[in-house]
Amino acid sequence: PNELKVALAESESLLAATTLTLNNLPFAIDAAKSRRQVAADNFARKEQAGDAVAGRILREAAADLAVAEGALAELQSRQPTLRKQAEALTRKQAALRQQLELMTEPKRAVAAAEARVAAAKAKQDQAQLAVDVAQLNLDRMVVRAPITGRILTIDARPGKRLAGMDLLSEQTSS
Repeated sequence: PNELKVALAESESLLAATTLTLNNLPFAIDAAKSRRQVAADNFARKEQAGDAVAGRILREAAADLAVAEGALAELQSRQPTLRKQAEALTRKQAALRQQLELMTEPKRAVAAAEARVAAAKAKQDQAQLAVDVAQLNLDRMVVRAPITGRILTIDARPGKRLAGMDLLSEQTSS
């Protein structure tokens, strides 16, 4: 069941990676909140400066704030998805463990192979029986002379019964 072991190992690896990401998510959210706060403070200071700050610099600060808010929102929205993914991977891992314990697919494949072997053996036995019957029929069709010599005439016709070596004994008894 190497395929099952590989699938289980992959599932465990994905679950570990997802769990690590999920556990690190609060720290990433805190960092994103700090970056958003810094961007918001920077934008507010530049906005308060009014005409002393060029419009381009103010737009850049606004863009930095928008990027920081987007990153924070994305991180906050990932938590439910990561939890569902971790739950699904946990269920998959449990199913693969159970499948590995039961090994239903390999057992089914072995049973199917054994059934095919039994069917092939039965066909072989049937074919051998047909060969034996054909050999018996062939043996019954061959006329064997009790002594060596040359055949001069054939006095018997197919289906005629002969008793012993004397052809006349059958003719006289009829």
